Amino acid sequence: MALAQEPGVSSIRVKSRIISSFQLGSSETRFGTLEFVGGLDMSSTSDRFGSMSAFHFLDAGHRFLGVTDTGSWYAGRILRDAEGKPASVEDYRMAPILGEDGLPLDGKRDSDAEGMAVSGRTVTLSFERNHRVAEYDLDTERFASRPKTLPLPVPGEELRTNRGIETIAYAPEDGPLR
Repeated sequence: MALAQEPGVSSIRVKSRIISSFQLGSSETRFGTLEFVGGLDMSSTSDRFGSMSAFHFLDAGHRFLGVTDTGSWYAGRILRDAEGKPASVEDYRMAPILGEDGLPLDGKRDSDAEGMAVSGRTVTLSFERNHRVAEYDLDTERFASRPKTLPLPVPGEELRTNRGIETIAYAPEDGPLR
């Protein structure tokens, strides 16, 4: 069902099943410095749901933003139980990623978003096939931002069709790559 106030934005019902152990039959939760706190097996009857390439929490583990390799943004909220473990997803929305012309990206060649990094109000995406890196304004309500294309960090001819920039990150301001 589409949200009336935003034409391109769709609200999608997502079912969640709690994943309470990292490995079946094991109660182990510590893996070096990492601790498994829980997970969700999510499903939907919507044919738009899936193909998730990147995911980023926008706050302390509740609101999230992501992209699919089929050219969509997705956003929502993780609900947590009394112990802080993931319990379900609510307010799940999807919308097409827009091109410079303000229209949804068209075809797999242009819409294959793979990596995403968020810094303040800027979202940087990497795409493969039609290799590029683009910045968008953070907009989890209307998803109406148009991209600003950035220079590729490597020569484009060195990237293979479906093996481009799979992830992207911001270097720390105080680090050597600032």
